[in-house]
Amino acid sequence: MGSPLDDVGFDFTVLTYWRTRLRKSEHPERIFDAVRAVISATGILNGKTRRALDSTLLDDAVATQDTVTQLIAAIRRVRRVVPGAGGNRAERP
Repeated sequence: MGSPLDDVGFDFTVLTYWRTRLRKSEHPERIFDAVRAVISATGILNGKTRRALDSTLLDDAVATQDTVTQLIAAIRRVRRVVPGAGGNRAERP
């Protein structure tokens, strides 16, 4: 890119925004398909079996799980701190 070593780069939200748009699009695998086509046409990886995957799906899963964990912790905290917020445990399914 020609950027200096101390370049701060772009804000991470830009990458997150475009990854989300790509994931929600009609053809979320289009980048992989294009790369596969170039690799196939050039034969550059013939005989190679290693594979590197984009971590978008893993990142999304971790972020979702982290959000769920935070919500559960917040609900438990409210139950402990706010009188009556826990309700009657016998009434819960």
